[in-house]
Amino acid sequence: MNHPFTYQCSRKLNQWKSQYRITVFFFLSILILTVAQGASSVSAESLISEFSCGTLISDGETAIPIRFMLLEDARITVTILTPDMLIARHLLKNTPKSAGIITLSWDGRDDFSTLLPPEGYYPVISAVTDSGKSSTWGMANPSMISGGQNIVPSFAGSPLSISSGSTSGIDLELNLDRASRVCINAGIHRGPMMKTIVPWTALPAGKHIFHWNGMDDTGKFKVMEMAGNHVQVQGYSLPSHTIVIMDAPGSYSDYIRVLKQKIQTSQLQTISEDRFGLLRSTLLSGDRKNLAPGFLLRPSLSKAPGFTVTDRKPASGTMALSSISVPDDTMEFLIQVDDESVTDFNDTRYEIIVFVDNERIDEEEQACTPYLYKLDTSKYIPGDHIITFNLAGLMGQISSQSLMFTVKP
Repeated sequence: MNHPFTYQCSRKLNQWKSQYRITVFFFLSILILTVAQGASSVSAESLISEFSCGTLISDGETAIPIRFMLLEDARITVTILTPDMLIARHLLKNTPKSAGIITLSWDGRDDFSTLLPPEGYYPVISAVTDSGKSSTWGMANPSMISGGQNIVPSFAGSPLSISSGSTSGIDLELNLDRASRVCINAGIHRGPMMKTIVPWTALPAGKHIFHWNGMDDTGKFKVMEMAGNHVQVQGYSLPSHTIVIMDAPGSYSDYIRVLKQKIQTSQLQTISEDRFGLLRSTLLSGDRKNLAPGFLLRPSLSKAPGFTVTDRKPASGTMALSSISVPDDTMEFLIQVDDESVTDFNDTRYEIIVFVDNERIDEEEQACTPYLYKLDTSKYIPGDHIITFNLAGLMGQISSQSLMFTVKP
């Protein structure tokens, strides 16, 4: 029996964001010159080979092994990079080692003994001999940068399947043949996105099951029962040898903000934009097909900002998640990004998209906070209507607020 819930797996970001890709790629292309500067310090002959490591830390207690062959006596530095390309952990720092097998372990913690939040992290090895020969292994080496390929074409058939539902919702099964960063949203075809089922999340290879109760982000509307409902999957592969941390507390974007402050205070490292700029410029300068635009943006900015919608007229009070009556032909909605999301909101570009009864009626290409929106209700027949606001970013981040309003005869 066919399940009434339909779905869609898209290899592209939503069409209403495609107009921004050219702007983003033009801006990022000026970073290409950094490739030559970064590559000049990497020798043609590597000092490191036979690398292997564990790929998953799921309980916050078990350490994973990191193993590689050092081909010559050298001073080595082994670090763990965040996907924003900041150093989270020094496992070794300019330490003399004899040629041979080097075995280390990592417990998922940073230099400050903090367990890293769920994400994918990159091991990097640098080696320098007494004669001055040097090489770098991992994502800090332009010739070794990998990942960023859209995951949907990587599978034989669709990676998403929907199991038999129940009155409490449905289970979404996602099968990945490689570690990937994935986002799953639900909404209305050619209409609003109304639910973030899985925000941008790093996942290891394998089967993953996510339960969705069928409701929107506000918990007030049954998206699964609306005409044209669908699920949209976006995702891209993570670099080779990414170590994924799961089931750990904390938010990655919050962690990066705190890490930068700690680094500045401790002076353990200099915060530099060059590492992430090198990653982006290398990807842009190469012949890489099916590259996901989201891979070119910092994962710390992937968290969709929370926001509220309120009636600007004092007599009406707060509108978010509630029903209101329309006193005249014009309604004013004040959209405000939550305080804890303002910094990330200001660091990237968002637009506001407005839907009434799941039909797109308006947009503001350059969102700001606070933002006042006026709705002409004379266009709508008497009765109940749903208005939905999407706050949408370049990377596929979408947050949503929906509420019902009543037009009186």
